[in-house]
Amino acid sequence: MDDQISLDAPDVAVMPAESDDPEALRAQIAALASRADALETRWRESLVTGTLALALQQAGCRDVDAAQRLIERTAITVGDTGDVQGIPEAVAALKQARGYLFSTWGARAGINPGDASASPSPAAALATWLRGG
Repeated sequence: MDDQISLDAPDVAVMPAESDDPEALRAQIAALASRADALETRWRESLVTGTLALALQQAGCRDVDAAQRLIERTAITVGDTGDVQGIPEAVAALKQARGYLFSTWGARAGINPGDASASPSPAAALATWLRGG
């Protein structure tokens, strides 16, 4: 796990408590602030990627990796508390523009991939899908 913070990293080095050099302290504060900003950016990107992957999967996306590369992320935001906004709209826009990435078979047949006990038999699901309902 190379991306974890290490206390041995040069930008996390702790200055001695008796240091009276204000410039050295300002430089350390600036380095730590920069590192904190970079980590927050990576955290936000990871949060969006995970939440988006889940939303795409729930929408019946056939290829989540390809859809993640194609989806417009400019309208997706992460609030200060970690709430992700704009994903339903982004998924809907992708579904409209690239409908071939999404399967409607599961939704029409009433299949929930996470609940095997609730899934109808394959023959019943196919019949329901062929009827369009």
